[in-house]
Amino acid sequence: MTRIEKKEGVNHHNIDRLEKSIHPQRHLDFITISNIDKVNLVKKNEILFCKSSGRYTEFHLLNKTTLVASKSLGEYENQFAFKEFFRIHNSYMINLNHLVDITKKSGNYCHLADGTQLPISRRRYDKLLHYLNLN
Repeated sequence: MTRIEKKEGVNHHNIDRLEKSIHPQRHLDFITISNIDKVNLVKKNEILFCKSSGRYTEFHLLNKTTLVASKSLGEYENQFAFKEFFRIHNSYMINLNHLVDITKKSGNYCHLADGTQLPISRRRYDKLLHYLNLN
């Protein structure tokens, strides 16, 4: 501890609490999905995949429901600073926790735990494999 910290009575526990309050999204296990009518709080692990729908994003959840958000998929991709999600296509971002396998027959496709099959773009296929090998 430096002289200034001793003199000012800096408490590192209080600094940690302050940092958590300034950056709460790092410590939460849910995200907010807002549209015109309401704001939904959804646990990240409940999201199977996200689909681009023009200026909107569809969130496909484990319970077979779909929520539509009034932000683009690109905006959510920037917001998802956690490593469970990966953009596999211009139109799709998947939750890697629900990825079962990747099929290479007649194009590249990924299969999710609920049976959903989504295309992987050629441009993102190698990046996905590299990412999976690193993690």
